[in-house]
Amino acid sequence: MADYLSFEVSADVFKRSIATTQKILEYGCFEVREAKAVPVRTVSLVQMDPSHVALANLEMDNDIVLDLKEGEKFCLKMEKLSTVLSRLRSEDDTVRVSITGEDKVKVSFPRTGRDFTIPKLEEEFESITIPKIELEGGARARINTSELKSTIRDMKDVGCDYFNLNGVNPDELVMDCSTDGEAYTRRFKGKELPQYSPGLAKSRYNIEYLNSIATKDFGQVILNWKTDMPMSITYPLGMKSKLEFLLAPRVEG
Repeated sequence: MADYLSFEVSADVFKRSIATTQKILEYGCFEVREAKAVPVRTVSLVQMDPSHVALANLEMDNDIVLDLKEGEKFCLKMEKLSTVLSRLRSEDDTVRVSITGEDKVKVSFPRTGRDFTIPKLEEEFESITIPKIELEGGARARINTSELKSTIRDMKDVGCDYFNLNGVNPDELVMDCSTDGEAYTRRFKGKELPQYSPGLAKSRYNIEYLNSIATKDFGQVILNWKTDMPMSITYPLGMKSKLEFLLAPRVEG
């Protein structure tokens, strides 16, 4: 039997992270990787959505991973994992994920003595390399997730499929869209932008994908983008842990 990776993590953070990633991923693979920013090994999930429009990158280091046994990566259906994690109780402070037998994944809540078993995917999935995206010179903004989600709802109500994200103006961040004679504009400025660095950053992105990625389960989100480049959408999870999405732009021909 292979020596598979197993880990125990902060339950609430893990639950919220998986609840968001499963909205765009059919399956996910957990493995140990070297973190880019600091010399530390992380438990990671890196996967593209089926249409290859968005990439999810969940990096969990030792401020979330409380116990780690390194081994071969394993893959499972994200919806099944999210369903199990939805059974989290208030007293469950940690969750352990490990292989049992040769084809099962055990998800355990040690505090409440509960174990769930779901199938491990047998197909061999290659590890995905996180693309190097040069966003220097672009814009970077930190905003409240509730405001981002409200803006997306407004754009969807107008009937837009794509929106423009404009970070060129030094005083405000602008999101706008238009369709069939209707238009919508949202300006973020002042206290609505706890952090904002303008730059050469005006691009168009898919509203449905952003709607799936955007969640109010985290307080704030960091947007980093550059003209006609993928946008980085990052939820900080701890000192060095993060949930990041890369969303491809809509480049007009």
